[in-house]
Amino acid sequence: MGLGIGPAPEALDVLAVLRGAAAAPVDLRMHALAEAGQLLEMCGASRPGHGELDAWRLLDSGAAWARFQALCEAQGGMREPTLAPLADTISAEHAGHVRSLDGAHVRRVAVLAGAPQGAGAGVVLHARIGDRVDPGQPLFTVHAASRQCLTAVTDELRRAPLICVDDVFTATLAEPQDMH
Repeated sequence: MGLGIGPAPEALDVLAVLRGAAAAPVDLRMHALAEAGQLLEMCGASRPGHGELDAWRLLDSGAAWARFQALCEAQGGMREPTLAPLADTISAEHAGHVRSLDGAHVRRVAVLAGAPQGAGAGVVLHARIGDRVDPGQPLFTVHAASRQCLTAVTDELRRAPLICVDDVFTATLAEPQDMH
């Protein structure tokens, strides 16, 4: 759920949903609205059967974002999470549709990148199962806590690529970049 794996990428997904960003992960938004709706009903803030609609209204009006900001201020202020600047983007080698993505392997790659301990380390997906991709189109970006972590990720992806595009596993590795 969402596009980020690792504390900072996941937090950025949540913030995108709260802010109502166009690029916010739809699956995360829908899940959050369903859960928030249940909570609103359980605590009596919404009538039975109306919680999810009330959650939609709170999110779309900006009230949920305003409340989140107030909670942050009460705890010393909002600190925007940042992604680790040492990054490598993996691109599709050929055109096709993303056919598979191994969630357990994605988590392993995020851990090798330094998550959850490494500040900003993790994986950001750029394509999902079913998406059409073209050669060179980014599939995911690994943000690593250190060069050693990025080397471990590179070795892992050469051993076992992460994403299958039309029955061909892909892991074109570019030179690592400092994203800042």
